[in-house]
Amino acid sequence: MQSLKTKNFAAWLVLPAALLLAACFESPNDDTGPTDVTPPSSYVFLGADGQSSVDYSGQTARLLLIHDIQSAARVPADTGYALTSFAASEILKYYTHLDADSLNIRTSVAGGKTRYHAKYAQIASGKSLHDKVSSATVIGYGLNTQALVTLWAGQISTNALDATKRKKAAVYLDSNGVDLSQMISKVLAGAVAYHQATAVYLQEVTSKDNAALVSGKNYTVMEHNWDEAFGYFGAAVNYSDYSDDTLNIAAASYRDNNNDGKIDFRSEYNFSMMGRYTARRDRGLAPQDWSGDAFKAFLKGRALISAKASAAEIAAQRAIIVDVWDKTYASNVISYIKGTKDILAVDTGLVAPSGLAGNWSELKAFAVCLQFNPYKKISDADLAKLHAYIGTYPVRGSGKAAYVAKLDSAFTLVKSVYGFSDAQVNATTWR
Repeated sequence: MQSLKTKNFAAWLVLPAALLLAACFESPNDDTGPTDVTPPSSYVFLGADGQSSVDYSGQTARLLLIHDIQSAARVPADTGYALTSFAASEILKYYTHLDADSLNIRTSVAGGKTRYHAKYAQIASGKSLHDKVSSATVIGYGLNTQALVTLWAGQISTNALDATKRKKAAVYLDSNGVDLSQMISKVLAGAVAYHQATAVYLQEVTSKDNAALVSGKNYTVMEHNWDEAFGYFGAAVNYSDYSDDTLNIAAASYRDNNNDGKIDFRSEYNFSMMGRYTARRDRGLAPQDWSGDAFKAFLKGRALISAKASAAEIAAQRAIIVDVWDKTYASNVISYIKGTKDILAVDTGLVAPSGLAGNWSELKAFAVCLQFNPYKKISDADLAKLHAYIGTYPVRGSGKAAYVAKLDSAFTLVKSVYGFSDAQVNATTWR
């Protein structure tokens, strides 16, 4: 974050309600010009009753499930794992989450803080991943996401039967050195969170009702749609209070803003799926400020909706958000191509070098994620080319030189489609 980070955004906690209401409820647009709104500095919007009119708790619960399914897939790799088998259902229960399972949130917090919620169902009831996942066939695989997640979970279960793999990272790797735990989590980030935010909530938002409040609520359908998209962005409400460097450090990416000794995942936590990755790509690349651009667009778009602005004005803010999200995932592909090539360069051909599985798997997973944004710059035809270059596993040994050349072609393709500059793709902070 660059343009807003010098301000004291903790002030939202004590900002008078009258000022927040003034920011959120301007006069309706009379079609004589742009709607005049002054968005708040944090994602805090009040209804006419003076209470918060924002609710994206369901999105928060799903982001946690996406984050935690990766560590759940790595359970049999723990040196203290005692069983001789591991059922795929132990992974898939995070995908098909049921409140009755009373699953504990696996994500922890540090710094002497505790979590405000211990279970996913305490954040929002009835939330799962399987009912929100895109049904589209994944380019490069010929299967949809649900089939892939089930396949990968089954492979980990099979690996856990092998005593030579249990209690080692090998338990969540396939025979070609692909990190299946990374693939499960990152592909779900695309097929659930990214898909729902861009192809559902943001794409449909301008057609939603903004004339009347939802029955029993203090927000309109349009306001709620926008809020749910923001929920999938995975940013703390005072996102601009965090520097890009701070967001690059996991333990510094959340703060106890109200000093209650607890971290609330709904408002005080920045998830890696988007909010932190966007800031990571901004580091050292001033005046690039994708994180600030996206957050300001979310704030202004919500304020415009509450002010009954035109669909065109709201769509203009949507365009900024979906573009930043698209560029962030594309730049992740660039970053992990570079990382994979660097590791392959020192590969002796004996034991697979450390980091190769993780780097390559994030490269592949983010390439998969690109398809789920209907506003993406890259065409499906070019995505098919990209996946052909990347392949389905990192090639080592005698085929390594030819494979590195394919990675170079993948790099050139993404750089060209997205118009990334040499300064951007060569920046060490993109690693």
